Amino acid sequence: MTRSSETLTHRTGGRALAAATLVFSLAAALGGCSAGDADQLRGDHARRLSDELARRAAATLPQGRPASLDDCLRIALANNLDVRAAGIQARLATLDRKIAFANFLPQIDLSWNYRETHDPVMTNAGGRFIQTSDRCVWNVAAAAQQPVFAPQTWFLYAAYQKGERIAELVRRRTGQLIALRTTALYYACLSQDEAAAHLRRRLDESRALLDETAALEREGLALPADRQAAEAMVLGRRRAVDDNDRARRQARAELLETLGLSPLGSFDLAAAPSGAAEPPAGDVADQALEALLHRPELFAADRTVEIRRDEVRMAIAAFLPVVGAFGSYDHSSNSYLKFADTWTYGASAVLAVFDGFADIHRYRAARQRQAAAFLQREQACLTVMLEVVAARRQLDDAADALAVAAATRVAAEARLKNVEAQWREGLIDVSSRLAALADRDAAVAAEAAAQYHRQVAAATLIDVMGMTPLKEHEQQ
Repeated sequence: MTRSSETLTHRTGGRALAAATLVFSLAAALGGCSAGDADQLRGDHARRLSDELARRAAATLPQGRPASLDDCLRIALANNLDVRAAGIQARLATLDRKIAFANFLPQIDLSWNYRETHDPVMTNAGGRFIQTSDRCVWNVAAAAQQPVFAPQTWFLYAAYQKGERIAELVRRRTGQLIALRTTALYYACLSQDEAAAHLRRRLDESRALLDETAALEREGLALPADRQAAEAMVLGRRRAVDDNDRARRQARAELLETLGLSPLGSFDLAAAPSGAAEPPAGDVADQALEALLHRPELFAADRTVEIRRDEVRMAIAAFLPVVGAFGSYDHSSNSYLKFADTWTYGASAVLAVFDGFADIHRYRAARQRQAAAFLQREQACLTVMLEVVAARRQLDDAADALAVAAATRVAAEARLKNVEAQWREGLIDVSSRLAALADRDAAVAAEAAAQYHRQVAAATLIDVMGMTPLKEHEQQ
């Protein structure tokens, strides 16, 4: 009775199964231990994250000077998690395109196998048993396949090329949005700082008024209710200062998070840059046209329409045959073979004759998706135009508010000059002078806030027009 390598395979297969069972058992045991150490794992990650964020802050934030807007933009575009995730998606799209290109190249497979039997392989031939193979045989084979006519592959590769471009446009748009958010938070922090100085001046004014009212009450020239009202004013303005401190910390935390740094950190900001970027001149119609020509989303919508066209072509190509060529070479050590080397080559063609009308319905579905892509692109265009209208309105409102704030500041400075002159002549008390100072400081802070608001509005209009500059801040 002949015993072939199947017996050996059965024995070695049993050993392999036992070894695999042992490995899976150990893995399950280790997995159970890991589940029990979930708290330790979470703690280790939290500590590593804190160390990493501290290291990142030390490496990116400027040392020895306040951070400017350019510094914040550079750090955000390098560290923001949304920007980094968009970059990963863009690189994945490039890899997908390269993988799709492999469909045009020949597929080559190499194989080697060895077979051994315990007894010679015998075949019954007319009542006699004749050996037909050596006990030990090894084989080497090489096979190659090359598509010759596969139109679906061409359209698929074209779609991946356009998908790569879409991913790059998404990455760029993500960077623009993060740049806008960074700019808005930067000016929000500066506005909070301006408000802090004004609120502290108001608090000092109310404290001086309380001291004067208490002195007048001791002289019998003021009622206790007047002193209580002054005390309530001090408490209210102290609360306003505390609220502002909390708002400043929150604004800085949001800015740090946008920069990809720990929200628990702290840093100083430089004064607002002079000569902030301004949107192109022109009316709303001109700016809307510029947006239609520059917004990355609309370029991505164009690529999506082209991808849907490629899908229609792919659906049509499904009705065509797929033609390919193949070839292989085999070599065997079996001495009983007359020809140890064998060459095989040929061609193949596959044509789906009937697949339950699936290809017809796929073609119709592709046409509908193409029509939907046209509608989505048109909807995106209308949305962009509406965003331009809203952003232009915000810019005009901010410009008007800045003009009013500037006029108010000029009037407050003129009044302060008169009050200072009267105070030097002894005609008014300290609280009246402090009130005039506080009014002037409030007007200055309001003008600064209006200036920040206008700069944010201008940056917003530039963003919705798709013209936010990134190259000088991007780190490739």
